[in-house]
Amino acid sequence: DAWVGALPLPYSGSAYCAEVDSFRRSFPEHVWEREKRKMPDRLDWRQGDCDLVRSTVDALLRAIPDQEVVVSHSDVLDYTPGRMLGWHQDNMSATKSPPQLLTIVVTLFAEGSHHTQWCPIDRDAKALGTPRPPGQCGAGQICVFGVGCNNVLAHRAWAATGRRVVLVLFCTSAAVAREMEAVGLVSEMSMKDWYRPEYATTL
Repeated sequence: DAWVGALPLPYSGSAYCAEVDSFRRSFPEHVWEREKRKMPDRLDWRQGDCDLVRSTVDALLRAIPDQEVVVSHSDVLDYTPGRMLGWHQDNMSATKSPPQLLTIVVTLFAEGSHHTQWCPIDRDAKALGTPRPPGQCGAGQICVFGVGCNNVLAHRAWAATGRRVVLVLFCTSAAVAREMEAVGLVSEMSMKDWYRPEYATTL
């Protein structure tokens, strides 16, 4: 399963929102507005002046030095009412470039009603099973999951009301890679077998 906890954020939610809004104005070429697809907007924040987000990432990585985590890629997702990231698996692989073995999700700001949900993948039926009850997302929530979780559970997130600003870190880790090799764990992407177009927009 994914690990969910609380992270003391070094800055206020309003400060993160102000930085994200400033990035939108200053670097529109690095903002993917996805309102027509009813998906959260995606910001490639590392292409601009996002000192608060960068400082938050640095502090998080310093707190877990024994895991040897390296960020391969990172986005900020901006959820507003009606936006959803539908059922999916993360594209985890030790051999792709850049590699990804774990995902870290940090909610920088949340006001209103926001949810994440997990669902078992039935490989034999090539379908999703019965979804678990959704969980509410609040500011400072951190969620970490790796290949083992990603192999067997799909996940989704959506905003019912208000706004949620989310930092997503797609990472590799030498420590995780060694543990995977020791137990024979490999990434098993099955999304091509079970995905349905309606998963993108239907709750």
